[in-house]
Amino acid sequence: MFRADSLTVAANVFCKNKNDTFQSTVQIWNSFIAGYQALVKSLGPTKALLVRYEDVVEAPHNFFTELKGMLKQELSEDLALGKTDQTANTHGIGRAQAIQKISGRTYLQKYTPNMVKFLCENIDQSLMQSYGYLEDCS
Repeated sequence: MFRADSLTVAANVFCKNKNDTFQSTVQIWNSFIAGYQALVKSLGPTKALLVRYEDVVEAPHNFFTELKGMLKQELSEDLALGKTDQTANTHGIGRAQAIQKISGRTYLQKYTPNMVKFLCENIDQSLMQSYGYLEDCS
């Protein structure tokens, strides 16, 4: 359950610039990731968890261990991973291929050098570094 002060933080972070227009998806990413960080900080480590997609794909056990600790209850990791694998294989590429794309960084092949340059010139470098994405700009 959200605390009232957390809702205020969320409203301030996500709505303070509601009249602004974003010039690119990079600006949206900067704004929302900073907003999620502020919200998680406001809620505290026992109420919120910010998780990278890559971490869930590459090391789901670590994610579930952290989530179980935060929730202080048991979760059926096997059931969740089974459902996730089933969904990924039906609607996506599957976990094994996702791990290959992440570890090989082949997802970058979809972007032109100019697109990557634009991203790296406009993205919040401190956010990129805190989530381990800075190497995508090297």
